[in-house]
Amino acid sequence: MFWLKLKKSLGLIRTKKFEQIVLFNKIRNSGMFDEQYYLHKYPDVKQAKLNPIHHYLTFGWQEGRNPSTHFDTNAYLANNPDVASAKVCPLVHYINYGKLEGRHVHELPADSQNSTISRAVYKTVKKSKLFNKKWYLKTYNDVKRAKVDAIEHYIRYGANEGRNPSKHFDTIHYLNTYKDVKSAGINPLVHYLQHGKGEGRTIRTVSGKTIKPKRTLKQKIKYAWEYPVRVHDEYHRLKDEIKKIKSGK
Repeated sequence: MFWLKLKKSLGLIRTKKFEQIVLFNKIRNSGMFDEQYYLHKYPDVKQAKLNPIHHYLTFGWQEGRNPSTHFDTNAYLANNPDVASAKVCPLVHYINYGKLEGRHVHELPADSQNSTISRAVYKTVKKSKLFNKKWYLKTYNDVKRAKVDAIEHYIRYGANEGRNPSKHFDTIHYLNTYKDVKSAGINPLVHYLQHGKGEGRTIRTVSGKTIKPKRTLKQKIKYAWEYPVRVHDEYHRLKDEIKKIKSGK
């Protein structure tokens, strides 16, 4: 029984449930699906207590809903008639094929992005002890002179510019250590708060001290159980990269 479960986990025996776990994990790590955004943007999904990713895959994309501000569902279908005629989920197509094929995605208008940051990710960062507003404004005088919100600046621009949210979190080090986060284009602090900490990923302070988060037994078990899924995803990602290099694209 144990070896049967292990084979299923490693993908040696394909099951519908395993395929769903792989797909969910791939979407969650793509940086193209914001669960908090989806639940805030579509309160009916939240009220029904539905899994946002499952809802998008089953109904959302067909209703023209967007998985995040980084992916316009209708625009992708309009620009790729072959995807529309095949009646497949546009986000799944982009993650599995479109990105490697060089197909373009459209982000939502700036006003939509503003509301997303203020209501979803903003609160996560604000509650964290890893963001120090006073330290940020004191360290980056240009932000202070511009009189813009420190948290919003870091989420929108600061991380991409290599700035640190406080002396307790080194932005560049986190991105260089975890290439999956960097390639997905996810804000490093947001990723750590939402996923990285629970996965046991380490962070480094600006002074160079390495900090490993304390995880609960439940988090450790969840991480261990999902390990084969992450290995499966990484294997296929590298396989696609090698194929792309060989083709000279």
